[in-house]
Amino acid sequence: MKYVQVKLPLSFMSKVLISLFILVVFVVVLLIGVQNRSLSNQQIAGNIPTPTFKVEGYVVDIYFKTNVPEIQILKIKDDIQRLYTPISIEYTSQNDAYEVFKNANKDNMALLEISNPNLIPPSIEVFVKNETDTEKIKNYAQSLSEIDEVTMYKKYSQKGEERIRDAYGL
Repeated sequence: MKYVQVKLPLSFMSKVLISLFILVVFVVVLLIGVQNRSLSNQQIAGNIPTPTFKVEGYVVDIYFKTNVPEIQILKIKDDIQRLYTPISIEYTSQNDAYEVFKNANKDNMALLEISNPNLIPPSIEVFVKNETDTEKIKNYAQSLSEIDEVTMYKKYSQKGEERIRDAYGL
């Protein structure tokens, strides 16, 4: 029996070997990605224990339109104090809010150069014990024409806030 030897051009063999190599590299990268994704999914799925923190209360931040006179804001503050008896209520004037903004952005000179105290709204921060009070205060504030925005969040104990920041690298 005679064998016929066929010589393929070197460029054809090179292309086959390169294609095979690329395919192997692709499969290896794909497998590594799947393995890393399953680790992330395990973390997300809750295999890493989630700490619980004590909620001290709830905060409602009420931001006023920038053209509202301070006397009107203080009247609304007094109304909230009288109607909802919060644990605390704090007024931040436009100038005080701008000072906080400047301190928080002191390393960003470009932002400070274009900022203006008239762009930062005055606000009231209301701290309450019961979550149901936040909805009542939010609804009251949103019914007023002087209000630009209302936000709400939970207030954790100081130790809990530190642990949250540490856990999430904040």
